[in-house]
Amino acid sequence: MHAGKQRATLGRGKYSASQSEDKVVVFAEGEAPTPNYKVWLQYGPERIFPPILELWWLAPTGMQLQVMTPFRVHASFTAPMKLEEITVRDAEGSHKIKVEQIATEPPPVEEPHRALANFFQLKDEGGAITFTQANIAGQPLLSVGDRHFYGDQIKIESTKLGDVVSVVTSAVIDGDSTSLSLVLPPTLVEGHEPVDVEVLVIESTHRSTIAGPPLGQGIVYKPRVAKGAASFMIS
Repeated sequence: MHAGKQRATLGRGKYSASQSEDKVVVFAEGEAPTPNYKVWLQYGPERIFPPILELWWLAPTGMQLQVMTPFRVHASFTAPMKLEEITVRDAEGSHKIKVEQIATEPPPVEEPHRALANFFQLKDEGGAITFTQANIAGQPLLSVGDRHFYGDQIKIESTKLGDVVSVVTSAVIDGDSTSLSLVLPPTLVEGHEPVDVEVLVIESTHRSTIAGPPLGQGIVYKPRVAKGAASFMIS
């Protein structure tokens, strides 16, 4: 768990690099200790060519579920000559990464992989909301602000409006209970590129008393719309 203001530190990952004509792309992938980590590649302080790249990450603030979360980031630069290797520095030291040379002839055009989004990063008046259909452990994970729900705590129902993802936010035996539901629209994405999305968020109050349900409306709804991005993440 993390609290207070965090400072960026060198991260850990695995690396690959490729060059096509004068463009070099360096990739870093791995697992961050918790969801919502910010991970990026940047130039080191040395003023040399080819540049030394460094992998940095920044832990989120507040309480976080300790679940390893995959990441994949990249950085690119221009090189006037063919490079055989490039150096990437992280928390475990410096790594020499072989640069794969890609033929300049255009490869056959392939259709980008299309799939329904399974990862939603949203924000509304209530704060940040993140939903993963299946994390690295194969279980759904829903984060609402500093609260986290996973596995059997989450109920997912397929409807004509989309998948309805619901959790109980407070349960009272002889009084009102509350729940939160997301109506996730079917969202088609290409590759790992995110797309904009709007999601209906419904806070529900389930009315009850020690004598049972009262007369009148049994559930009171408070709907709102959260906006953000949807993407496909391999679990």
